[in-house]
Amino acid sequence: MTYQYFKGKSESDKRLNIRIMKRYVDRKQELDKQLEKMIAPFMTSKVENVLDACCGLGHVSAMLARKYPKPWFYGVDQTPYLIEEGRKLFKGVENLRLLAWDVNRLLPLKAYEITILWKTISWLPSYEDMLERLIKVTRRHIFISGLFYEDDVDFFTEVRSNRREAARKGDPVAVYHTISLPRFEAWCLKHKVKHVHWEKFEIPIDLPRKFLGEIGTYTEKLKDGRRLQISGVMLMNWYIIRLDL
Repeated sequence: MTYQYFKGKSESDKRLNIRIMKRYVDRKQELDKQLEKMIAPFMTSKVENVLDACCGLGHVSAMLARKYPKPWFYGVDQTPYLIEEGRKLFKGVENLRLLAWDVNRLLPLKAYEITILWKTISWLPSYEDMLERLIKVTRRHIFISGLFYEDDVDFFTEVRSNRREAARKGDPVAVYHTISLPRFEAWCLKHKVKHVHWEKFEIPIDLPRKFLGEIGTYTEKLKDGRRLQISGVMLMNWYIIRLDL
């Protein structure tokens, strides 16, 4: 999830970004646990290469590489300081390679049986160009998590963290894009995707409301037992999507 939110160039922003990302390393997130379950049937002996696009520190790649030691996992991110930190954290994972690279640049065509785009798509200015590129380099399946809405409406929410240098200059540190699910599915089916499978993710645990120097994520429990996941003032309407190619 580094395309916009982790672009800060000041040293204080970089330290804060690393601290935020390390929370995913120190404690496995419920969304990541769900990926483990969903990807398991597809991690067959025929899988040799897995791409983790916009991988941040590479915690998702490392999680799966430890579980599946035979395939090679390639975590790619355009933010060099996150890749450098990830290499330190996961230097003992032998089948993991972390690369400082923009996935919109040239990657080998159809080189990966599986591609993962995790907690990134809703932070892109637009998803079409990147997704078209990932379709070209993937042979079988793409797993995506992001914020989606069930009708033909897209939402854009700007975030300005006033502690950050970018906000002081008047620039948002992130733009959340809650994507129209019907429009997304229609686009995929027009671009060589055979099937779009989606599941709405409902977090199974309570998250207390804390302010950690950023907007923070917490849950509100409904009368029927379901939980709403909220970040700052924004509803995190998570979906996990599998594209079959």
